[in-house]
Amino acid sequence: MPISILPAEEADIPTIVRLQLAAFASHPRIPMQWPRGYTPDLYAYKEIGDRGDFQDAANHYWKAIDAESRAMVACADWSFHLSRAAEQFDGINERSGPPDDWPEGGNWELKRFYRLNTRRMIRDYIGKEQYIMLNVLTVLSEHQGRGAGKKLLTWGVEEADKLHVSMCLESTPAGLALYKQMGFVVREVVAANMHDFGWKEPYDEEAAHRIFMVREAR
Repeated sequence: MPISILPAEEADIPTIVRLQLAAFASHPRIPMQWPRGYTPDLYAYKEIGDRGDFQDAANHYWKAIDAESRAMVACADWSFHLSRAAEQFDGINERSGPPDDWPEGGNWELKRFYRLNTRRMIRDYIGKEQYIMLNVLTVLSEHQGRGAGKKLLTWGVEEADKLHVSMCLESTPAGLALYKQMGFVVREVVAANMHDFGWKEPYDEEAAHRIFMVREAR
């Protein structure tokens, strides 16, 4: 059965959060970031954050729906930076502590490192130009290969081309082929040593890489 993409509604936020967490459950960073697993306070933290982002007109949430089951099988979250300098406006710096609603046991140092590194890469590779950022694109594993991810990505690419602005995202190694197909180019690979953030077990270092990619304005 075909898959349709539609703008998400605020009522979809709990489903989006659960879909995103489920899609990344096997990623090697997840047990490092959330040592206690997917707890109720983690779901609450994510829902509050996404709900706040959803209410910002600069953010655009889209969903992919299976025509037969009417279930959400993929989702994407875009932020349009069209009137502000290329910066992440969350107030986090090298000395920032976690927010009051930070999930118990979550690895704040790791979260802060990646957030600050993303901000630095945007400055380095985008500068102060207008841009669109793909914050998250997730497809449930059992629905991969059906074109849901490509349809969601195509929506953002078409919007960027209408506006003649560049795009950026951070990919896992598994997502590289799709993004390259759509014109994104690798600018930097972030290969943080997880042992520097308290992780003591072996892990798949390559799978844990984050890859910053840019698609130039057209």
